[in-house]
Amino acid sequence: MPVPPSQTLNFSWTLGDHAVLQRAPAIAAVYGFLGTATHTGDATVSVTVTPDADDDSVEAYTVVANVTAEPVTGSTWKALLKPMASKAGQTFTITATCTTGCTGSATIKDVVFGEVWYCAGQSESVSPPALASLHRGRVNYPASAHIRTRERCCHTMHK
Repeated sequence: MPVPPSQTLNFSWTLGDHAVLQRAPAIAAVYGFLGTATHTGDATVSVTVTPDADDDSVEAYTVVANVTAEPVTGSTWKALLKPMASKAGQTFTITATCTTGCTGSATIKDVVFGEVWYCAGQSESVSPPALASLHRGRVNYPASAHIRTRERCCHTMHK
């Protein structure tokens, strides 16, 4: 995880409103930072997952996050969520709250559980023609989204 972007409890920059997390049978993880200003020693973070609509088949639940102390960059937290079955249109709110040894809370809204694929490859795999073929019917997933992350390039010098 990168250096904490704020002084208070927060989710990692890779998580935010409208996120898609892996659905059952796999376990999704959420994570973030305690923030350097709020950490006072041993800390506990509780993470609550709440359905946004009344749905008798899905109940809200809370899990306790694993907290790792990092004195230089600030402590991190990570919670493994229960496997969630995917239901079309069902959204959730996820709230992380410091319960002991820290203060503050953070919330991400409109979260869905679905299939998450992490693809990596050649630079041409993200070219406009490759993306156009994805949406022209070679692969027919109308609800799919393409998210491009930061690119890194490493150069090696040879002697």
